[in-house]
Amino acid sequence: MKENNDHILMQAIKELPVHLPDKLVWDRLETDLFSFPVNELPLHQPDPNLWEIIEKTLSHQPPSKNNLRKGLLLVALLLITFVGFLKYQQYKNFAPYTPIEFFVDNQKPVMGGYDLKSVQEPILQSGQLVQTDVTKKLARNESTPMVQTERLGNPESKQMTILRREANVSYAGDIFVSETEKHPISITGLSLRKGVLTLESPELIPQRKDDLPCSSYTGTNSYFSVGIIGRFDQFLEGNRVDGTKLQDWNSLDIELSYHPGKIFFTTGVGAVFSSDNSEITYNYLQNKLINSYIYVDSVYYDPISGTTQFFTTTVDVYDSIEYADKTQFKSQYKYVKVPFIVGVDLYSDKHFSVSLSGGISWLHLIQNNLNYPSLFRENARILNSSYPKATRAKELFQISTQLDIRYHLSQHVVMKLGPMFNYFTNSTYQNEKAGNPYSWSIRAGVQYNF
Repeated sequence: MKENNDHILMQAIKELPVHLPDKLVWDRLETDLFSFPVNELPLHQPDPNLWEIIEKTLSHQPPSKNNLRKGLLLVALLLITFVGFLKYQQYKNFAPYTPIEFFVDNQKPVMGGYDLKSVQEPILQSGQLVQTDVTKKLARNESTPMVQTERLGNPESKQMTILRREANVSYAGDIFVSETEKHPISITGLSLRKGVLTLESPELIPQRKDDLPCSSYTGTNSYFSVGIIGRFDQFLEGNRVDGTKLQDWNSLDIELSYHPGKIFFTTGVGAVFSSDNSEITYNYLQNKLINSYIYVDSVYYDPISGTTQFFTTTVDVYDSIEYADKTQFKSQYKYVKVPFIVGVDLYSDKHFSVSLSGGISWLHLIQNNLNYPSLFRENARILNSSYPKATRAKELFQISTQLDIRYHLSQHVVMKLGPMFNYFTNSTYQNEKAGNPYSWSIRAGVQYNF
């Protein structure tokens, strides 16, 4: 019976309706399952300052010439302004005058003075009081100073002392005179304080540097000075290489100077504090879920019922585009510096003086703090990074030229201020691409003269 019915079953199967899927069913499945709103797509916008960066890059010119011109122009303007101010002060307070002479021909106490505007030669009498106008030319002071002389020691002594009565007396001191002859004494260079002068030669010879005011002393006596100087530098060129820029260069120096005359020699020791900013670039992937879709693993077709059954899996889609970013870090360095400077005094008056000096300084790196940051980004995976390769040089040599403007607070204490131009004979980094940097700086400090 079974064999008789086989042909019937085969015929029935052949006559069953065939339910084939639509030819476009896979296209529709792919479109439906993989599509999602456009606003959920990853959007990669350029940097908002991109066009400005491109414009600056295209129109960029080497800053060396422009900055150098600006620095030199600033120094020239400061120098012209200061020289004009000194000329004005010289005309105002230190007009030329003709020193007069007076005579001492007795051993009794006498009182006397002199007038800078007078060309007469008054003979001082015993006990005579002479009021003079010495301050009009010097300080525009209308008060009238008085000086008094008295004999010191025994009657045979040749020393006579001039004592101050008023604080604004400009010149007073001890003098040696002859008891038997009249000797003219030219009032040109006595000190505000008590000092010693001699008439053994036709000209008054100072026995100490203190016998003359510090502003008008131009003798050959040598002296030493010590100063504390602070300095701020602004680099013009050669301070950038491989993603690293030299940011700060400040120093504090202790200077020791020897002044045998107008020419002086300076050395000392200083500390230089420097830093630079470096950039690290890195690439990363965001752990950001963009969308999810249903993936069809398999399809089962039931020929009896004519239905199609789909077996699917949910798939999460994450952002797979690489992003680039950068971060900065600051490194700090310390140098020890030893300068060797030679200078010359150009100008000097009662309150101001100007000197020009130059030389070479040796610098040695004693400490470096490379503060490399740890790269971390929330909900992201760092793929790779690029660290700067710039390394500071261990030894540096710097050639400098400086103009010092001094203001004399007193005979010993002097304030200093002035511009400075610097050139490094080698690069600050161990990289030939950096070049030899140069900079201008401002120096300020205080100096004490011994």
